[in-house]
Amino acid sequence: MIQNTSFQDLDTTIHTCPDIATKRSHRNTLLQSLCMILGFALIVGSRSDLITYDKMRLFLLFFGLCTIGITTIYLIHGSKSLLYIPTQSTLKRGVKYYDLISEVYLTDLYKTSAGNNKIGIKENPSGNVRVEYLIDKEKKFLMVAVARFDNLLFIPLCNTTVYTDTEAEQVIGFLKL
Repeated sequence: MIQNTSFQDLDTTIHTCPDIATKRSHRNTLLQSLCMILGFALIVGSRSDLITYDKMRLFLLFFGLCTIGITTIYLIHGSKSLLYIPTQSTLKRGVKYYDLISEVYLTDLYKTSAGNNKIGIKENPSGNVRVEYLIDKEKKFLMVAVARFDNLLFIPLCNTTVYTDTEAEQVIGFLKL
């Protein structure tokens, strides 16, 4: 099944797609909790009367604040993975770049991949066409956003498209993901 979304940005589409969920690891949550406790313990320990050396107090206070700060940043930004709900598989995010000549073929991937597999799209690390994708391990789900680099901006060439089942396998084979 192919779904064209009205969104042109992959990040926006991820948050609105009902088949994608965010998963957090319990091990990472436990580790973050222990780091926060360590940070608070270091701050409390720096205020103790048992430590008479001022530089040691300052070091413990600084180290405790750094531990809490880094753990908070990691808690907000890290340790999340995306999950495709129907197959319960983790999604992998990636980006490929292609030559500008390939732009015509990349705007409608399904028609191109179904029609002629001998079409030569050229992958180029410094290419002007960017294909951002989300793919699951079983290759039954693919979300693609295609944009062209022009005048220091990425301009979307088409809406973000979601492919499932056989259509996804076909497009994955065409893009060699």
